[in-house]
Amino acid sequence: MTPQVDVFIPIYGVERFIEKCLQSVLAQDYENMRVVLIDDASPDQSMALARQVIEKDNPLQHKVEIVSCPINCGLGATRKIAHSMIAGKYTLFLDSDDYWDNEHLVSEWIAVAEKGNYEVVLSNYCHEYPLQEKSIPREVVPRLTGKEVAYAILRGTEAGYLCNKLFLSDKLKQYSHLVKTGRNFWEDVVVTIPLLYNAEKVGYYPKVT
Repeated sequence: MTPQVDVFIPIYGVERFIEKCLQSVLAQDYENMRVVLIDDASPDQSMALARQVIEKDNPLQHKVEIVSCPINCGLGATRKIAHSMIAGKYTLFLDSDDYWDNEHLVSEWIAVAEKGNYEVVLSNYCHEYPLQEKSIPREVVPRLTGKEVAYAILRGTEAGYLCNKLFLSDKLKQYSHLVKTGRNFWEDVVVTIPLLYNAEKVGYYPKVT
């Protein structure tokens, strides 16, 4: 059986983006995928639109769970909730104003991780600028060790994002204590930098997520 991957998506004020985001996730052909939406008391129609997508655009009937915060708590809190719910062998984070560009992405990403027995697999990614109607692909530079990746993030020559990284969950959970409610800026790098610095095996998925 294929290993389970958990996909965590925080939601707040993203009614312009959530349909495309969620459709791109539910279209994935990887069968053993659990999708967790964390509603941070979004004040708009984000969750209503998300429920419509779950009902109408889930061809593989992926498992979808919704966690609702009673009040808006911020990104740090939603990340903390996500860490507390990790159950699969692998973990992915996708912000709700982002999306995946092909239905084979998760399958191929996990195949790389399984083949190399990697603790983290980094992918290329793309910056989109809707107002300028342009997209700029960003290529991750392959490096020999996780330490080199961590140093590159600190130098600003590599992104510390969560969204272009597939994590081995057991490794990721070692750094869950660094995720704090109220830490809403740079909450990604406080995890990615120490995790990568101490990672023994880092792999690369060459396609754009």
